[in-house]
Amino acid sequence: MAMLPLANLVWAKQILFGTDLPFRIAADHVKGLAACAFNAQDLALIHRDNALHLMPQLMALTDAEPY
Repeated sequence: MAMLPLANLVWAKQILFGTDLPFRIAADHVKGLAACAFNAQDLALIHRDNALHLMPQLMALTDAEPY
């Protein structure tokens, strides 16, 4: 899996969640990411918080707070 070398190269604040639809479903990617030994804070950044930081206008559509 390419995620482990990426995690050794950059901080979790620089990784965004994405999928390879239609080749795999999102649940497969979530499981794979969970297997990479990220802590809960890093997973929250990757799954959602980093995207909200890049697109703050989406903050109004969620209950999130900026990091």
